[in-house]
Amino acid sequence: PKNLEIWSLVTVEQLGELAQYPDGGRDVLPASTVDLLRNNFAWWLGLGVLWLGRRRTNEPEPVPAGVEAGCFTMTALAFAFLYFGAMWRFGVYFYPFASLAVLYEARQRGVRFTGGIPVWNSPARRLPVGVALAGCVLLALPGAVPMARFFLDRSAPGPTREDDWRELARHLPDGARVAAPWGLTGAYLFWAPQARYLNILDPIFMARADLGAYRTQLALFSGEHPDPPLAVGEQLTSDYLAVSRFAAPARLRARLAGDPRFEPVYSGYSLLYRIRPEANTSFWLDWTVQPGSAQGVSRPYPRMVSETGRALEGFVDAARVSVTTECVTFVRRVEPGAAIGALDLAAYGPVRLRIDGELLFTSRSAPGAILSQASGLVLPRPLAGGEEVTVESCPDLETGRNGFYLRPHPEEKG
Repeated sequence: PKNLEIWSLVTVEQLGELAQYPDGGRDVLPASTVDLLRNNFAWWLGLGVLWLGRRRTNEPEPVPAGVEAGCFTMTALAFAFLYFGAMWRFGVYFYPFASLAVLYEARQRGVRFTGGIPVWNSPARRLPVGVALAGCVLLALPGAVPMARFFLDRSAPGPTREDDWRELARHLPDGARVAAPWGLTGAYLFWAPQARYLNILDPIFMARADLGAYRTQLALFSGEHPDPPLAVGEQLTSDYLAVSRFAAPARLRARLAGDPRFEPVYSGYSLLYRIRPEANTSFWLDWTVQPGSAQGVSRPYPRMVSETGRALEGFVDAARVSVTTECVTFVRRVEPGAAIGALDLAAYGPVRLRIDGELLFTSRSAPGAILSQASGLVLPRPLAGGEEVTVESCPDLETGRNGFYLRPHPEEKG
């Protein structure tokens, strides 16, 4: 029964929810005309060869078991065709069942494929069916060989990649909790079985078990999530982050490169980072939300509740105080005794920064809150303490995310 539940989950139930699982691979997308016709032209041509080479015999009708087998095959073919149109992976059912359906139907009608194929401009001469089918196989080779080479390369990555995975495994202790993209987890699991991984199964299983965590990892590995350390440590309950240097989006690599809360552990074809709790002390996280930007009254910006979250957060997330698309205004006082001559500001969307009411910085772009690309703001006069810092943060229209990082420049005293 559990096998049927799993089959139903990855077929029937997944059909109406494909847009929610963009990391499931191309095989969950609908079959295109290119998949159906051009990429399988040799198969269609083979069916044409069988049709042209048919010859009716006077043999007796098959036994009833053949009728039952034919009905079953035709039913399976209809089912496979409908699913193949909705999900490319069902080609593994459609093409075999279609071939069997042709053969069973020929058997039912007493047809044998021994008539030969009429030769062009010479009807009296006929090409043996076997030779014509061999020609179809040869015609399929230009498309089949590159695909076979592709899968061979995936299953035999070579000594360089194996050495890379072996070295990565050497840096993972027993029981290490690793957040890694679903597509790479199989290789990591093989070479570092001592660790524990976020997800090894089809993405739909993780989505059904914990939809929030699934959406978090989607945003994380796409490079959209503004606070990767918080996502990895708090929301995905992991200690390490592993990605491919070449497959990871450039935006994600940029986020990892400039974040003090990530400790680089290994750098090769794979990139391995360890979470560093309590490395977020330089970020300004204590703010007051101004009236009119959230609930109409001033209130403190809500920090993370858990100890893990408070030790990792760095991004000031406007979604915690406002679910609308309006801009949100945050205010704080500089701590007494500070000596700050420059600030690093990395906002997700358009932003304005004021100090004691004076506008010092404004941006209408949506840079995505990447620390390594933060705007370095040299202040006209150092902050000594008590100054009022105001940040008006507006949402990125593409993603809807709203918030910012703000901290004294690393060489400054906060």
